[in-house]
Amino acid sequence: MDGDTASSNLVESLYTRSSGIENSWDDEAGGFATDNGNIWMASYFMSYVLATNHDKDPKVFNYFTNILMTTANNQIAYLSGDAYPNGWPTNRNPYTQNNFFSGVFTSQGEFAYPCLMEWAVSGQQQYINTVSELMDYDQGLNPIGKCYLTGIGFNRTYNPEQRESIYGEEQGWGGPQPGITVYGPGVTQASQNESGAAQIPNPNNLPRERIWVDDLGNFQWNEFTDYQCEAWPAAIYPVLAQSGVWNPAREPFLYQGASLAPNGSGGYTLQFGGIPYQTYYLQAATSLNGPWTTVSGPVKAGVTGLLQFTHNPASAQTFYRTSGQLQIY
Repeated sequence: MDGDTASSNLVESLYTRSSGIENSWDDEAGGFATDNGNIWMASYFMSYVLATNHDKDPKVFNYFTNILMTTANNQIAYLSGDAYPNGWPTNRNPYTQNNFFSGVFTSQGEFAYPCLMEWAVSGQQQYINTVSELMDYDQGLNPIGKCYLTGIGFNRTYNPEQRESIYGEEQGWGGPQPGITVYGPGVTQASQNESGAAQIPNPNNLPRERIWVDDLGNFQWNEFTDYQCEAWPAAIYPVLAQSGVWNPAREPFLYQGASLAPNGSGGYTLQFGGIPYQTYYLQAATSLNGPWTTVSGPVKAGVTGLLQFTHNPASAQTFYRTSGQLQIY
């Protein structure tokens, strides 16, 4: 990038080693946490490929772009052979073949990265489509319909192993913190030894992508690391969003505000906004300080989060609030 001849000569002497990306792009954390002897990521040579301020050796440039396309095509082939876009071939054991410890089925950001870089080079739609499909897996396009990214989704993850989230919930501030991708499902030593996971049947007897419980006590399901779970999506989601700014007025799955209207029979119809598919109760009191009494429900919010209750108050002055019963799994 800066015209340094020594750096250029070094690239010339090492560029063929980039062939290692074919066998290491989906190793655990892209080489941050493991090393098979020749770990490569697309980011190692993308500055050379994309540079416009210096001449490039055509031989080196073509080698880099060809190996990048081969790697991206390998990832596309994996998707075509599986019912869900988890990023793995169905016959692959990531624990033994790719040195994974945890996060086997929520590392789609890492798998998508070569495809994102290939899209930047070639502009071909199939590569950005693959990136989008892989990230869809984390957000709910998986066998249990779970969004493994906290803070969004209809079927959410509520118990990431993250201190700030736990403290915030204990203080009554709500939680968990949004934007955390947990390790997700998989057979791990902790899951095999897990005796207290609140699920029947035992999760270890289920298929590999269903072996998960939203269980704070199992770090190999609900823990996360920045270099495995957060760094890759942080680079990918802004591209998929096209640097857009969220506009709540255009959000189809958000019901805003609350309303109260006479129902014609001496009572009222009340509407509130909630989390889609979660269960709520209507509570009433004659004072903001309570006591609060449940007067209606349970009501399950629809796809937009809209909740509707009816109530005939006994007092001329009545305050209302909703109480949620969040779905844990």
